[in-house]
Amino acid sequence: MTSLDPAADPARCVWLTCTPCKSREGLYLLDAQPRFVFVQCPTCMARYWLDTGCGCGRPEGLITI
Repeated sequence: MTSLDPAADPARCVWLTCTPCKSREGLYLLDAQPRFVFVQCPTCMARYWLDTGCGCGRPEGLITI
């Protein structure tokens, strides 16, 4: 079982649906790059990079769900 990341802060949320569990609770924003956000779901604890589709570019070697 994955635990909550130490960088998870309820004040920094991304209001998108969790890809793995479809929760709409709001994802903790852990990091951000142009167009991509690294998030953790408070429901299933999944952590992943998410392509927002806004902006341009793709960091080299980035794996998204």
